[in-house]
Amino acid sequence: HNQEVARSAGLLRGTADLASPVRQCRPGGDAQRPGGDLPVDYSTKNIKKFVYSHYFYGGVRQALGALVPAMVLLGLFDLPVLGLAATFGAMCVSIVDQPGPVRHRKNEMLGCAVLGAATAGITALATPYAWGLWFTVIGLCFFLSLLSVFGRKGGLIGFACMLLMTLTMHSTFTPAQALL
Repeated sequence: HNQEVARSAGLLRGTADLASPVRQCRPGGDAQRPGGDLPVDYSTKNIKKFVYSHYFYGGVRQALGALVPAMVLLGLFDLPVLGLAATFGAMCVSIVDQPGPVRHRKNEMLGCAVLGAATAGITALATPYAWGLWFTVIGLCFFLSLLSVFGRKGGLIGFACMLLMTLTMHSTFTPAQALL
């Protein structure tokens, strides 16, 4: 009776299922057995579909946006520290680059870049003073968290700026270095 109930529920396909032992899948799976991983299709059609997709385009755009400032500042001007700072800034601005109208995306990224530079500058000016850094971090966290009032994009801008603040406050800067 149990076999009939299981067969009617679709759990058993035939009597051979009862006689065969239950096989365990190895880690990594096996494409020939039920429950294993699906085989990967490396056909030219799927590769072209991926290369021309917006995922690949977005990844290449973000990678170039992060690498070009560092390569220009290091290769042409021999300023590796500024190149690293520009790369961190570009990566934090890329957090805000979400799908939407181009005009809105440009305004959001420009606002994030300006606010991120101001956040990094204020944090760098406060790094020589322990109590000043405490008050600066608390104030900036409060202000940047309030940006989430403007929705998802405002929250992303606040997060990106807090990430820049966190990356900036680990080194002590002179006022000349902070303004650079």
